[in-house]
Order: sequence, then structure tokens, then C-alpha cells
Amino acid sequence: MNNSKTILARLRECNPNVNIEDIKLSHSYYDHTYFYFHISAKPNSQYFGWEIVNFSIFQKKSILTVITNHDLGKLPNNDCETILARLRERNPNVDIKQIIVTFVSDNQDGSQSWKISLRLNSIYYGSNNIRSANNYEIWNN
Repeated sequence: MNNSKTILARLRECNPNVNIEDIKLSHSYYDHTYFYFHISAKPNSQYFGWEIVNFSIFQKKSILTVITNHDLGKLPNNDCETILARLRERNPNVDIKQIIVTFVSDNQDGSQSWKISLRLNSIYYGSNNIRSANNYEIWNN
């Protein structure tokens, strides 16, 4: 859970002209989506009044916990769009708009390696690799 220093730092970042030393913060409530905080002027500060602000807390999920079906089965080809389509088909909770599939290498055994990485500001963290053989199978990085 965010503490007061984190909230005040974010307020300072979003409002660089506000003197954070002149305000006080008290936690109002949490409604499972947002934290609501009461911000008011400290006594004898340059400010007066109060405001209620809300903050959302967004927790990223590990890509390893979202991709639960590691067996992609036989694929008609090994292009990125085919791999992404099969990932989505076999793992319906995966938002493929959040990931990138990149070719890594041809392996000595005739298979290919692909890396699943994340787009900027993805809702996931971590990475996976895909190795193609007769089946394309995901293996952890």
C-alpha cells in the first residue's frame, strides 16, 4: 500500500508549484479501485482549504502466471502473428497487445528460439522464450 511519502512525491511531481511542506495528507478510504486522500493546508501555511484526490494502484502480473498453457501444439508456420494468435487461443487471459515476439536464433537441432518480451508500460512483467520444434513450446527464461 502507498504511504504518505509516496503520495506526496507523486503530488509534487504532478504539481511542481505546490509547496508540499505546507499541506497535510490524511487517508480517507479505499474502494477496491482507488485510494481517496484528504489534502488540506497546514496551519499558518500559504494555502487554505482542502481537496480530496484519488489514486489508483495498478499491480502488474507476471507473464509466467498469465501464460499457463505452455503447449502451443502444431502450428502452420512460425511467424510472429501465428505465435501470438496461438498464445491467445491457448491462454485466453493473455492480452497479446501487451507482448512482443522476437526471433532469437536457429538452434542446432533444427528448432528456433523466440523471445516473448513486453511492450512499454505493459500490464505484465518478466519474459518467456518460445522454442519451436515439432511443437512450439514455451520455456521459462
